[in-house]
Amino acid sequence: MHVTATGVPVSSLVDAVKTAVRDAGISAADADRRVRVTAVQLTLHAVATAGSGAKVEFKIPFLGMNVKLGTTISTADAHTIDIILVPPDLAPAHEIRAGAVDQVLVDAIDTVVQVVADAGGGENPFLLKESTVELSFALTEEGSISLGLDAASKDELTHKLKITVAPTGG
Repeated sequence: MHVTATGVPVSSLVDAVKTAVRDAGISAADADRRVRVTAVQLTLHAVATAGSGAKVEFKIPFLGMNVKLGTTISTADAHTIDIILVPPDLAPAHEIRAGAVDQVLVDAIDTVVQVVADAGGGENPFLLKESTVELSFALTEEGSISLGLDAASKDELTHKLKITVAPTGG
């Protein structure tokens, strides 16, 4: 992701999430997927910045980003953007722009898909009806994604990615 001093454009983060879903092998375009995505919900905390002219731009802040005079961004500085994406019907596939995506999202999605697959095996198998994973994450100044594993980011502004998956039907 391209990071500037004012944060990451919302569209760049949405592209990164779409790429992570594709790279995890659960998009509508992946014929060999184990589960299918039924919805992706992003709850983002964005900062409004003045663009060219009277245009307002929303940017996603990164960990430790300064607003003014050395103060960091808090929830009081942010606006909530809630985006719900659903895959198209399995008609002709739509191209998703390739681009660098943080492997953290792909690994998190893979972990959830594996847990769902494990639930269907063993002596007491269960069938998947639907599963939802909700990840809290923050962006770093380098454009990578942190899942809150570093203790220094505990008071920082975080965002949520919620992915709902269901059986492929076949």
